[in-house]
Amino acid sequence: ISNNLSRLVIRGANNDFAALCTSDQIFEIKSAETSNTLLLASPLDSSSVNKENGCIALTVNSILHAKLELTQCVPRLKRICQLFEDNPYRGHFDGDNDIENPKPKITMENIKSEVQASDQAIDAYLKKLNVVTIDGHLRLLDFDFRTKLIEYIFSLLSIQDWSKDHIPIDKCATEMKEICPKYVAKQFLEQIGTMSNDGNSISLNANTISTHYALDLLRNLEKVKTKEFN
Repeated sequence: ISNNLSRLVIRGANNDFAALCTSDQIFEIKSAETSNTLLLASPLDSSSVNKENGCIALTVNSILHAKLELTQCVPRLKRICQLFEDNPYRGHFDGDNDIENPKPKITMENIKSEVQASDQAIDAYLKKLNVVTIDGHLRLLDFDFRTKLIEYIFSLLSIQDWSKDHIPIDKCATEMKEICPKYVAKQFLEQIGTMSNDGNSISLNANTISTHYALDLLRNLEKVKTKEFN
């Protein structure tokens, strides 16, 4: 349901509860019994009124004993990760072209039909996950591949004598074509840096890089703990 001012969409997978979503909110749809029977009748017109006795003739179309209630709820964004986890992107080593074992291809339409969240929440979460667009489909970069990309950029800073605060996007993406397509490299550079006013260069975001390596340390720590119990 939509008009020029707002849009209402019911979202969810087959085994989910029905959720009504707007651009910035989400509501769970619940059925509740009513204390009184509800009669749904056709709209009145002038011919329905008896001018002699004032009686009104109505046609009852439905008799309802329950109503639908909307309860605001928390967006279910973890479903997005579940959609992406089976097919992370690994650059030129990507297995997406495996004909015998085809991987699921995710589009924004898929996400907004299955994920029970508002448009704003979905867009913000995709940005947080650093999702890239490849051949019209959304892909999540493999964590180890992200590490490889960051290390490659660091090596280019040394070789090309670039400042971390002024990395030329086009030149850097061209140099990175050995491990991934140029258009993917450009998207990644925009994710890990702050764009300059002219849009031609980025300044590396220290928080983004630090967070990535902190997560890498935690992943390795978890592996060590697991091995101790094997």
